[in-house]
Amino acid sequence: MPFDLEHWRHSFYRNLRELVYSSLLVISAANALLMLGLLACGLHEGFKACTLLFGMTVPPQRFASAEHAAIEPGIRSIELILLAPLGYVLVGAIAIYIKALVEGEGEAWVKALHLVEGVKSLVTSLLLSILATDMVGRALKDEPLAFMPIAAECLVMGVLLAYLLLLGSRGQSGKS
Repeated sequence: MPFDLEHWRHSFYRNLRELVYSSLLVISAANALLMLGLLACGLHEGFKACTLLFGMTVPPQRFASAEHAAIEPGIRSIELILLAPLGYVLVGAIAIYIKALVEGEGEAWVKALHLVEGVKSLVTSLLLSILATDMVGRALKDEPLAFMPIAAECLVMGVLLAYLLLLGSRGQSGKS
């Protein structure tokens, strides 16, 4: 019996698809728990900021006023809420891309690749906004600003911004 490469390839991709789908199901379940946990933590920090702001709890001694005390948990709340959907977006885009590659339906993988590139832009934008809220939180604290952490955040923001611009220019050249 001669070796049938096409049959072997089809069998390999069918087994790979089953493995990938079951792995993505487990990863999606863990990701959903992580997303809910981050969202719950973000809402808890937001609630803590509101209780400090409206005088329902006493601010710690190190803060001059309730408003100053509410800034830190408020900023942390925004960061956690922005961070919550990242995993879902990434896993969803990768799942669609892998499905398009494995099933090989015409040019579906090109559309999936464009989706992945869009998700890269979204994730980069979210990371930039998280860094920006952290920098605002640092500036609003009553402590003096240290040069190295601010310089490192500015450097990372610059790299992410350059990457975002590169993704945008690639997307524009791909549509032409």
